[in-house]
Amino acid sequence: MVENGIANAIFRRALLSAKKVIGEEDLNAVLYAAGLSRFVKNIPDDDLKVGISAEDYARFNAAVGERYGHGGQFVLKRIGHEMFRSVVKDQPALLGLAGITLKLMPSEQRINFVLNSMANAFKGTNPKLESRVEQYEGHASYTEHHCPICMGRTSDHPVCHLQAGELEEAVRWAVGEAFDVREIECIAKGDTVCRFVVLEKK
Repeated sequence: MVENGIANAIFRRALLSAKKVIGEEDLNAVLYAAGLSRFVKNIPDDDLKVGISAEDYARFNAAVGERYGHGGQFVLKRIGHEMFRSVVKDQPALLGLAGITLKLMPSEQRINFVLNSMANAFKGTNPKLESRVEQYEGHASYTEHHCPICMGRTSDHPVCHLQAGELEEAVRWAVGEAFDVREIECIAKGDTVCRFVVLEKK
């Protein structure tokens, strides 16, 4: 078991979602560029064992961003969207969403519910991951205190676009309409947490 990392299932979903978004050839190129060639045609098992180091996950995210330049953040967001959709389709119980009906709840309550479901799921895969949902300047906010995407990275701008994409798709699923999820604080740029806020689209 890797002490500081993520569950095999999370990285598996990231790789399969990336394959769907960018294709197998580009995925393999990303893995080689990230020094992760051992995962080419060797997708991790679909289990909750913490078997992937945070450094490997960070390198994968960085390599996707670098391959697509200015478009990298949008590609990573699309991968995040696909990751959330795959969980809802294949394993909704992991997020506590199986059989849940949100239609009778107000939108704000639905957003808080699905964000808390995400936070609890991450904690369930690795107790070292600390996620929190709270209000921040009038908006729903999701914070990560030990972000694997940031591990070993420094930047002058937020880098957790894949996570933002997952949260964005989670909110869309819960509310039935698209919201922007924006990362306003990021550990990679020296902040104490990674903070994402949910903003209505204008």
